[in-house]
Amino acid sequence: MNPIDSAFEALRTTVVEAVTPPAAEEIVARGQRRRTVHVVLAAVAVLAAVAGGLSLTGSPKAAPQPAVSLSVTPGPTGPRSVATGIPRGFLVKEATAAGRTDGGVTPLCYGSPHLSGGTQQTMGTISYYQDVYVYADEEAARAVFGRIRADLAGCFGFPGAKVKAAQTAPAWGDEAAAITLKLPADGAGEHSGDPLRLVAVRVGTTIARFWGFPAVPDIDQDAETIVARLCYYNPSCRPPADSPQPVTVHAGDTVWSAVLDEYGVDDDAARPGLAVAAAAERGYHPDIVRAECDGGTAGQLRVVLYFANRTDAERFVTLVPASVAEVRIGCVP
Repeated sequence: MNPIDSAFEALRTTVVEAVTPPAAEEIVARGQRRRTVHVVLAAVAVLAAVAGGLSLTGSPKAAPQPAVSLSVTPGPTGPRSVATGIPRGFLVKEATAAGRTDGGVTPLCYGSPHLSGGTQQTMGTISYYQDVYVYADEEAARAVFGRIRADLAGCFGFPGAKVKAAQTAPAWGDEAAAITLKLPADGAGEHSGDPLRLVAVRVGTTIARFWGFPAVPDIDQDAETIVARLCYYNPSCRPPADSPQPVTVHAGDTVWSAVLDEYGVDDDAARPGLAVAAAAERGYHPDIVRAECDGGTAGQLRVVLYFANRTDAERFVTLVPASVAEVRIGCVP
C-alpha cells in the first residue's frame, strides 16, 4: 500500500470510531419527537391567528364585538336670546304707573320704530306720560329727532299751543329738546292755560319723550334719568375701561355668568327691565336668554352677562347684584 492510501485509511478509521452511529431504535424515537414538536407549533400558530382576528391566509378579519346600546340625551337647541321688546320694569317709575302700553300707535313724527313702550300716571290733578321708541339704527333715530326738534309742540300733539317758555336744548344724552306751552282749552275747560312741559331726548338708536301738566319737576328729572339706562340701546355704549369687561359667547364656550334676574316664561309679575336698567346705567348690555341654554331649568329666563373668568364676574357683582357661576354655553347664540 502506498503512503497516500495508508494515510487516508488511518483518517477514515479515526472518524468512524469518534462518531459512533446510534442504534436504529434511537433514530426512530428521534423522528417521532421531531414530528410531535412540529404539530404542537402548528396548533399554536392557528390559535394565535384566530385570536388576533386573522384568517389563515393572513388577511385582516374584524373580531366580533358585543352589541352596545347608547342612551343619548339631546342638549337644548334653538336660539339663546329671547325677544322681549322693551323689558317690563325698564321705564322710569314704571312700578307706580297706572298702565303700560307696548307697540301702540305711533304719532306721525316718530316714523317706524321697531320697539316702543310707554306709561301713564295720574297723581291728583297731575297727568304724566312717557314713551320710548327704539329704531333699527342710529341714522333713523337721528332723522326722527330732527323732525321733533323742528316741531316740538306739533310732534307731541299740541300744534298751535301758545308758548310759555322758549324751546331749549338740555345737555342730556346725544340730543335733547324741551319746551313749556300753555295747555289749550279742552271741552271741559279744565286746566286751560296751565303749564304743559314737553321734553324729548335721544340716546343712540332710541328716543324718549316725557310730558305732562301742570309742569312738575319729575318730567325733567325722569328725562335725565332715563338717559343712562338707554345705554342698553346704544351700540357705542361701553362700561368704563377699569370695569370688568364682558365677553361674547358661542355654543360650547366655558365662561363665568353673572345672573342678574331669573324668572318663569309665564310670570306676568316679573320685571326683568329693572335688572337690565341697573346694568345699562353702568355701560353694560345684558342679554335675556333661556336658562336651559346655560344648564338651567327649561321654562326659565335669565338676565345675564358673561365674563372670561371668575375674578371679573365677582368684580361685576360689586356693581350690580347678581349670582355667579361657571357655565358651558349651549344653544345657538
